[in-house]
Amino acid sequence: MTEPNPSPARFADLSIQTRYTSDGDLLGTFYVPVLQRAVAYDRVAGYFSSSSFVSASAGLARFIHNQGTIRLLVGVQLTEVDREALLGRTPVDEVLAQRLLAHLEVGADEIEQQRWQVIAWLVQQDRLEIRVGVPCDPGGTPLTAAQAGHRYFHTKFGVVTDAVGDRLAFEGSINESAAGWQENFESFSVYPSWKSEVWQDYGQRCADEFDRLWDGNPIGSGSDPNRGTWKVMPLPQAARDRLLQLVPENWTPPSRDPLEPTSLTDEERQQLDIIREAPRTGTGVGLASAGIVPWPHQKAIARRIVETWPRSYLLADEVGLGKTIETGLVLRELLLSGQAETALLLVPASVLIQWQEELAEKFLLDVPRLEGSDLVFADGRREQLGTGVNPWRAAPVLLASSHLARRRQQRSRLLDGEGWDLVFVDETHHARRRGANPSDTPNQLLATLLALKEHGLWRVLLLASATPMQLHTHDLWDLLNLFGLPPEWDVDAERMQQYYEEVQLPLAGRQWQFLKRMLAGHFATTKPDAATDRALQSDLGPVKAQRITRFHESPFSESVRRLDADVEPHWNRWLRANTPVRDRVFRTTRTTLRSYRDQGRLPDGTVIPDREVTDEFCDLGSAHSLYNRIEGYITRHYDSYLRAAGTRRPLGFIMTIYRRRLTSSFHAIRCSLARRRDVLAGRRAVAELLDADDEAAVEAAEWGDDFEDQVESAADNLAAEIDELDRFIADLDALPPDEPKMSLLGELLAQSFASGHRTVVVFTQYADTLQYVRDRLAPIYGPRIVCYYGGRGERWSPEIADWEPIPKEEVKELFRQGDDVRIMLGTDSISGRVTTCGSCWVPTPCRRDSTCKPALG
Repeated sequence: MTEPNPSPARFADLSIQTRYTSDGDLLGTFYVPVLQRAVAYDRVAGYFSSSSFVSASAGLARFIHNQGTIRLLVGVQLTEVDREALLGRTPVDEVLAQRLLAHLEVGADEIEQQRWQVIAWLVQQDRLEIRVGVPCDPGGTPLTAAQAGHRYFHTKFGVVTDAVGDRLAFEGSINESAAGWQENFESFSVYPSWKSEVWQDYGQRCADEFDRLWDGNPIGSGSDPNRGTWKVMPLPQAARDRLLQLVPENWTPPSRDPLEPTSLTDEERQQLDIIREAPRTGTGVGLASAGIVPWPHQKAIARRIVETWPRSYLLADEVGLGKTIETGLVLRELLLSGQAETALLLVPASVLIQWQEELAEKFLLDVPRLEGSDLVFADGRREQLGTGVNPWRAAPVLLASSHLARRRQQRSRLLDGEGWDLVFVDETHHARRRGANPSDTPNQLLATLLALKEHGLWRVLLLASATPMQLHTHDLWDLLNLFGLPPEWDVDAERMQQYYEEVQLPLAGRQWQFLKRMLAGHFATTKPDAATDRALQSDLGPVKAQRITRFHESPFSESVRRLDADVEPHWNRWLRANTPVRDRVFRTTRTTLRSYRDQGRLPDGTVIPDREVTDEFCDLGSAHSLYNRIEGYITRHYDSYLRAAGTRRPLGFIMTIYRRRLTSSFHAIRCSLARRRDVLAGRRAVAELLDADDEAAVEAAEWGDDFEDQVESAADNLAAEIDELDRFIADLDALPPDEPKMSLLGELLAQSFASGHRTVVVFTQYADTLQYVRDRLAPIYGPRIVCYYGGRGERWSPEIADWEPIPKEEVKELFRQGDDVRIMLGTDSISGRVTTCGSCWVPTPCRRDSTCKPALG
């Protein structure tokens, strides 16, 4: 603590108004500057929250520096327990302390915590004294809130004194809380002591009234003696003790609040300028300052994208190897460095919230997601979009569902406006053609991306997919062509496929003229691969190496067909290294990761799972006939929709969803059939047949949004189908609680734990199945189970005998520790983001995935 200033600041130095309202800044124009000059503060408030001191902490720090003292008199409504405690009939317990100091909690933020410590320190030093005003009966006995009725300790005024003895009194509607000083509409009048006439008429009355109240004498409640009195009582010791727990031993407050502005030297300002401009130097400050330590391949890929900006790439790492991490690193670096200012991130609806959480937690990027007509932020804040606002341009960096973006009715707004520096699309393998031929019609997602490209609405396009080429070469070609392929490669997918087929042939049988044209086309827009060039120089020497590396520039010679077989690997290496696929696609596998581990480049204890799949089959027993009946119903309607063709044909896709649900669990198919029965009976929109998990499946559908506006009213024999659905639902309800797969899962879990595994993950495709599994496991494992699905976590609570929401980070930490929690249940949407698993419930009759047994031990 420093010594007081020789010339203390005075209230008279301020431009004190006679009246203040919330039209102005009550905190900045009155409360903080007055506290900074005060040495004594007497305050009466019907409601007190210590948040008022936190709000005015910049002034409070100076108040402490001035050796200031506070007397605080507040009202409180008592419970029966509080009343008995105040009367001394029972110990003053934690309940009363919590009521009197309900807002005095240590915050997670270090600055907020220091401010609470300042308040507690004042109590410890006897410089903050709190007394409580309570209603009493005519005999002076405190009353509970119910007994007091509408009687409240409602007066609100204060008297503040500065170092030279000048005083300010104020009274009005304002309570002593952060909301009172900053948020509510409040008004109060101020009476300075140096205006003697005003002080004698108004200010002195406030000062005398405070002293009378503080003395604790009974206070009347009007002319009727039967209404009782008021009594002022000291703060219970339990509440004081609770406050003092916040003060570390030998701690004293700093002379300044952490956020109070300070004067800087020129040298300090220069240093701050350097720090502020550091992200824009291109030295990777954004990469280095992220909240994670990336694996080598993640860091290398992010650096490559940033260093070659603006170039477009496809991230194709295997599932679980960090495409989200790579994207987050790139986005953070680009935004901090100023290379990018706008971005549109399109991800499947099923992982939209997870993407938002990871960007916030790992990269400190608060990116809003588009939800209906609102922007929703990571902390749950909502910002409603006004009428006429284009939602796709509502935030410079925006997260949105790729399923929403591909809808035809969104197309015009998506294309209307300025483009983005970066467009990112996750699970891009869903952007494909509707058939097996490269000439077939693009589905809606691919059509949307083609329209964005045609309108020039991205500067850079980043795509992510663990399986970029699902069935055909043209699937990959379509994605790469969104970047703009070089000459020769941009003709069609067959030409790209022919190139790789030629490389497989013996040297003498290759079409070298064709290979030469393809290489020349590639090098027209891209430099040769430097690492391969250096390797050839080292292995072959400059002269022989140039015959390969300059092949695309030299006149063609048939002698290339007579090359010795020993140079074939070098030619193949060069031909494979210099293609748009190699140049624009990042592909990391677990084999690469294991090599990093063997080289010691990964943290100690890093587990790289081996995938070992074991199929487990079970007999459905008495449920087999019901399974076949529902399967027959699905097949019958699927065939009917396909025969109908036209607008009815896409409805067949819903039947494929029902088939997956049937193989997932009887509970999942029951939920779908019940929804279908209600939609048919009400003749409602087909889109209502789908829940969130079904909509995730629609992401991959060729007909994904072709049935959104249809109504299921044209079904043949509607009454007969509704009756059939009713019978299915009744028969499903009559099944035993544990279907055969559930019993088998129970056995597999018991075997896993008996064999020494500490933790097990169970994946389901559908939340309906997850809820069925968790409820069947709860009687056995109870709070040892955590769930994560739909962007929320859950854990069984024995106290309320129900599933209780918990934060995602708590789910992860409890499972990571593996002490209290042994089983994690999650839907497929998180399967690529969890690296340890044991038994997995998947959409087949039953299957066990022992992917990570070593990590479970």
